[in-house]
Amino acid sequence: MSTLQFILRAEARFLSRLRARAAERCKIKGDIETVQRELNHENVVNVARFFFLLKALDCATPEAVEALIEGHNRKVKSLINSENFQTRTRKELEKSVFKDAQQ
Repeated sequence: MSTLQFILRAEARFLSRLRARAAERCKIKGDIETVQRELNHENVVNVARFFFLLKALDCATPEAVEALIEGHNRKVKSLINSENFQTRTRKELEKSVFKDAQQ
């Protein structure tokens, strides 16, 4: 079996378990349709990957995440200021900076 097949199976299993847990919780609180619709969005897997990486890198505390975000923002702002747009346009770089409300 290929690596891609393993990844796809793992994602499917993760989403299936996530939906089942959400359904259990929604029996108590209601609105299962909205929750299931949100769980079908591809960003759910991306967010799960991001949190997995944070945990794997021992970067799961609020302080560590804040340092990661600040470092990311410094790097992106440096690229914007240097006008180094070889890989991304100015607009793309500006959109990738975390705003205060997102932190």
